[in-house]
Amino acid sequence: MKTLKLLISLTIAGILASQAAMAIKINGQISFTGGLDADTSTLAQDGDPQTTTQIAILGAAIQPFGLLTGDYAGVDTGSAVTFASPIDVLVGTNIGTLWSFTDATSGLTYSLDSAVITSVDQSSGLFMSGTGYANISGPGTDFEATLGTWQLSSQSQLSFSAGTSVPDSGTTLAMLGLGLITLGTIARRFKESKK
Repeated sequence: MKTLKLLISLTIAGILASQAAMAIKINGQISFTGGLDADTSTLAQDGDPQTTTQIAILGAAIQPFGLLTGDYAGVDTGSAVTFASPIDVLVGTNIGTLWSFTDATSGLTYSLDSAVITSVDQSSGLFMSGTGYANISGPGTDFEATLGTWQLSSQSQLSFSAGTSVPDSGTTLAMLGLGLITLGTIARRFKESKK
């Protein structure tokens, strides 16, 4: 009986430990507005004097009115936002931290780190997109850096979204296995005690 109690205790402890060690992926969308200061110097490869080579985002603000979803839904839209500046407008540019802010209400820090430009289109205005890792940090948080996408347009709008369509990390299968082992052990002990 002592062995059975020990086995059950170890199984429960293993399940609780695996749950506590799992970080939460970030999910949701956030949008910003602000001014765009563009340097329209000539790029050597195309010679087009209207091609933007660098931009700076000025007076950025979090856009309210339903454009904050998921883990961004409760952020204070009055929080001050900092953007990387200047940004070189070239595919493959590693921007680093594209944006960050500390929520004025919760004190949590939100950022988009390791941002890379994957697409630039200047056929009618400026449109850039890329990837980066969303981060939410602060006291009591357990978020995992989550890969997402971002877009910026010359209409002075920048949006970011991160989705969590990732497979289970294997915890469910591990818990199922532990449960089956426990049931098998209990059944065997029960059968042995009836003999």
